[in-house]
Amino acid sequence: MPAADATQALRKPAKRCAQFEKMKTILIAFLVLLTNIAFSQNMYYITITIINTKLNHQGG
Repeated sequence: MPAADATQALRKPAKRCAQFEKMKTILIAFLVLLTNIAFSQNMYYITITIINTKLNHQGG
């Protein structure tokens, strides 16, 4: 087995690993974004519910 082939074989997994790391970073960022969106939407609904409840109490 020539030395060039050996280095090529060694380089491939490293490249795949780097690609995986990049994908993992993107995935984590995406998950954080999703949870932030979900949380802010929940806060939005909770705020509206609180406001509606207060308005209803004032009206009643």
